[in-house]
Amino acid sequence: MTVEDIFRLNCASEVHAWRGCKDLEAVTTVSDGCTSFAVQHEGSSLVAWNMDWWRIWQPFLVLLHGQPAQGPHFRCVAFAGCVGRPGISERIGVSANYLPYRAAASVPSGRSDCAGPGVPYNYMTRMLLQQKSTADALKLLERVPRMLCLNYTLGDVRGRLACVEALPHEMAVLKPKEGFLVHANSYHSPSLDGLTEEQQKTSDPRAYLARQVLRRRGMPLERADIYAAQRAHFPGADTGVCVHTVYDKPSMTLLSFVADVAQQALWVAYGSPCEHRFLPYRPL
Repeated sequence: MTVEDIFRLNCASEVHAWRGCKDLEAVTTVSDGCTSFAVQHEGSSLVAWNMDWWRIWQPFLVLLHGQPAQGPHFRCVAFAGCVGRPGISERIGVSANYLPYRAAASVPSGRSDCAGPGVPYNYMTRMLLQQKSTADALKLLERVPRMLCLNYTLGDVRGRLACVEALPHEMAVLKPKEGFLVHANSYHSPSLDGLTEEQQKTSDPRAYLARQVLRRRGMPLERADIYAAQRAHFPGADTGVCVHTVYDKPSMTLLSFVADVAQQALWVAYGSPCEHRFLPYRPL
């Protein structure tokens, strides 16, 4: 493949968001995007991800094991040919989820305004996995312009958690109030006119449901508690945090993981987590 082809492959999310933006299809939330988790655990962090997208992508998933000559080793779940996606390094765990495109905080979702060029998602996650701490990751996000609107969920080896709702040139940071964070596909930060928790109940129901599951399980939370949230379905429905949708392009939870930053270990369920076990991968 040429460098141009590989670069285009690494910009699939940006092309998808740009098409929706130009077609005025951008909305305040979506029903089948990814869900992210971060939990304080024994002085460190558990970071988890439900990777939700079109079913046709699933055969192309790989577990990428990076061993840079300089910088921490890492594992991430990516599509073949991609340089990075959410995962775990020796110091930090990263998950992420799509946010409706907004050129700036002053621009509402659903308009075709564009903030211009920036760094694509795959490259941002790869750079985040090279950071030594959540604080370093926040500094990186502050100085690097982005092409896509995303929430990055971070947890480091010392248990410092953050959700970063990142616009191209602005961001809002959410910190845990109850030992964990959950995020799906709408803005939650008041500074970005985000949804209140009560509004999330109907307008961002996957984030709301996952948070309720974790609250019911109670602190301290373990991997099994996160699995329960990742597998959760809406009452009386066959979709939920674990996505099973049928549109013209059917969506599903392609893969789920829970990363233990202290143990540098990863547990992965390939396919819908409600139907598959989480299998361990040895420490980095």
